[in-house]
Amino acid sequence: MLLTFDEVFGWLNRFTPTHLSNRDILNFFQLSDNRLSNTAKMDALEELKRAAANTPRPLHSAEIRLGIARYFFADQDLRNAYAEAVRATELFRPGSHQHGVALWLLGMIEWGLLENANAYSHWFLARRTFVECQAQRSQLGDADGVNWYVHCLEEMNIDMAGTVEEAEYWLNLFEPSKINEVAKHYVDRLREQIIQRRFPEAYEVSRLLMSIGRSNLDPQETGEIWVKLAVAIQQMGELRRAINFLEKACAAFAPYTHPWAVVKWMMGLLYARIPQEREKGLKFLMEAITIFEELIRTYDFRREIQRRDWYQIKITQMHRVIAELY
Repeated sequence: MLLTFDEVFGWLNRFTPTHLSNRDILNFFQLSDNRLSNTAKMDALEELKRAAANTPRPLHSAEIRLGIARYFFADQDLRNAYAEAVRATELFRPGSHQHGVALWLLGMIEWGLLENANAYSHWFLARRTFVECQAQRSQLGDADGVNWYVHCLEEMNIDMAGTVEEAEYWLNLFEPSKINEVAKHYVDRLREQIIQRRFPEAYEVSRLLMSIGRSNLDPQETGEIWVKLAVAIQQMGELRRAINFLEKACAAFAPYTHPWAVVKWMMGLLYARIPQEREKGLKFLMEAITIFEELIRTYDFRREIQRRDWYQIKITQMHRVIAELY
C-alpha cells in the first residue's frame, strides 16, 4: 500500500482543530514514548478509554478512539484496533471529512485482518466522501483545499487500483452488467456470506453460480459470472482457484476489449501475490496496460474523450501500482 496508517491519520484535522484536550494529547504522547514502562503506558491507555466513554462530545470521543486504534494498529493488535475504529467511524458525521478519514483507516485495519470485502467497501465510501468534500471546497473557492483533495484522491486511487475489488468495479464502468436477476441474487448472497465470514455457505452459493455460468449462452454474462466468482474465491484465500475462474472469464470475453483487459489486470494482481508466480503476474499486468493503450487510440478516433481520458489516467495509476509491487 502506498498510503500508511500514520499518513492518513494525519489528515484527520486538516481543516478543523483537534477535539483532544491537553490531557488527551499528553496521554497519547506517553503511549508513543518508548522510554516509559508498559505499566505507565497502560495507565495512559485506560485514562484515554475513560475519557472516550465519559465525554459528552461525540467528536471528542471519536478522535480519542481513532487515536487508540492507531496505537493498537502500530502494536499489530488489529482486533482491538478494529473495535476502536468501528466506534470512531460511527461517531463521526456521515459525509464529513473526518468520517472519510475514519473509513479509510478502518479499511486498512480490515485489509490487515484479510477482510478484503469490507476493506474495499469502506475505501470506496471514503473515496466518495473525499470527492464530495472536494466539490464543497470548490464551491467555497478554496483552491488549496481542492488541490489537497486532488492529491489525496490520487494516492487513494493508486492503492485501490492494486486490488482485485477495484478492477471488478472497472468491469462495468462503461457497459451495463449482463448478469440476470437470478445470478445477481446469488452474487449478493455470496458477498453477504463472505462479509459475515460464513465460508461453508459461501461455497454452496458459489456452486450454484458455477452451474449458471456453465449453462449460460451469453459469453458476456458468463464472463461476468466467472469474474464475480473469482473475486469471491480470492477473498476466501484461494488465489489459484480464483485465477482459474479468471482464465474462464478471459476465454468468454472478446479479445482486446475493455473487460478482457480488466481480467488480465486482475490475473496479474493475483499472480503477483504468489511468490513463485510474480514474473507471470508482471506479464499480465503489462498486457492489461498495453490493451488500455490500444483502447486510448480507439476512443480518441471515435472522439469519446471522457472514456479516452479515463484510460490515460488509469494507465498512470497502473504503472504506479506495478512500481509498488515490484
